Amino acid sequence: MSESRIGPRASEAGPRPLDLTTKRDTARRVVALCTHLGHAQERGDAGCVESWTPPNGTTVEMVPAGRFWDAVRVRSHIGERVIKRLGAGSGAVVEDWKGAVFYWLVPPGTTDAWDLPTSVVLPLGIATFVAVPPVSYTGQEKHLRWIVPLTATCYLTDPELLRDALTTELSATGGSR
Repeated sequence: MSESRIGPRASEAGPRPLDLTTKRDTARRVVALCTHLGHAQERGDAGCVESWTPPNGTTVEMVPAGRFWDAVRVRSHIGERVIKRLGAGSGAVVEDWKGAVFYWLVPPGTTDAWDLPTSVVLPLGIATFVAVPPVSYTGQEKHLRWIVPLTATCYLTDPELLRDALTTELSATGGSR
């Protein structure tokens, strides 16, 4: 008598879930294709992608990462020391006091291959959003503020400098806590 099975064997169970790097790569390729076809990014008169400007006024905005910048979310206890390590090399940094995290803005795609503990450092790119405060939110009374304010000419942090500072700080503190 033959044995009847219901459902596929374990080896036939279908595709395995994609890892985070593969998902980011796929998302970036879709955005690149949409951009090529003229469906994603606005273009200025010279054909260049327009530069990003943060919100004005008094409203925090949810901004999609992966278009003008990616974000690197770092737990506050590490982030405070990384700001000191970077000094003038740091671009603008958003502090979420309630979430106890900092966000550095870096060029899109530059953190895709990072291999740092995601319990402390989490790169955010395509398909994620970051709460961005207005440029005027720099005071202690705000729960979401620019702890390192934006300048007119620079808001991005060099991703290699940031990665080196994070790696050094994680080594000095014994990694995640």
